[in-house]
Amino acid sequence: MNEIATIRQFFDFLNKNCDYLVLRNWDDIFDEGIYGNGHEDIDILCRDLDSFVHLTKAKRVHRSNYRDNFIVNIGNMNVRFDVRHVGDGYYSAKWEKSMLDNRVLNEQNIYIMNAEDYVYSLSYHAVIQKPKLSKEYATKIINAFSFLPKCEIDVCEANIPKLLLEFCKRKEYLVEIPSDPGVYLNESNLSGFGRSVNIIRWGRRLNLRVVQSISYCGSVMKRKLLSFFSHFEK
Repeated sequence: MNEIATIRQFFDFLNKNCDYLVLRNWDDIFDEGIYGNGHEDIDILCRDLDSFVHLTKAKRVHRSNYRDNFIVNIGNMNVRFDVRHVGDGYYSAKWEKSMLDNRVLNEQNIYIMNAEDYVYSLSYHAVIQKPKLSKEYATKIINAFSFLPKCEIDVCEANIPKLLLEFCKRKEYLVEIPSDPGVYLNESNLSGFGRSVNIIRWGRRLNLRVVQSISYCGSVMKRKLLSFFSHFEK
């Protein structure tokens, strides 16, 4: 990744070398003023994390190998990326693969999701990965629905969780526990998914991934903790 001086050049490079897509907030992605002092980051999904890290020479922000926050040097900037990848539980692995298989190149020459995946992934992010559905996200989601065929369920703020649930059941997408312990999970909103949600052994899996994320834990203690929690996973 030599002689890349701008965000635009960076994505031109990715287009030729990596299966990726930008998850959201791409409208001002080339406004390099927003990346100063690490105030903004770029959320992307890639097919293979190791490949992305190797290609871009990305450096982890945290000591833990289970956190997916990176810094990539682009020109004179250190740009933060949240790098999600297939199988990380950020979305259903089945859905992540479908997002990448059906991605589209937009007018900015960057890969994004198709309209349906974008609407429901944004709904998932707002309902499942946030403490509450904010007015800002609700407005974005409702506006995005206008690009899809008319739904049988009325598109309004109150019905966004219901629309998301119907979509996930239709596509057989499960809610999975993210490998990154920094990803928030709104447990109160998971109950509505019923048997369609992959939250079996929720507490034990959550405890296990927290232990796994403590990369600076003493090796002997870490092995004991992992061994202890693994007994509950059998």
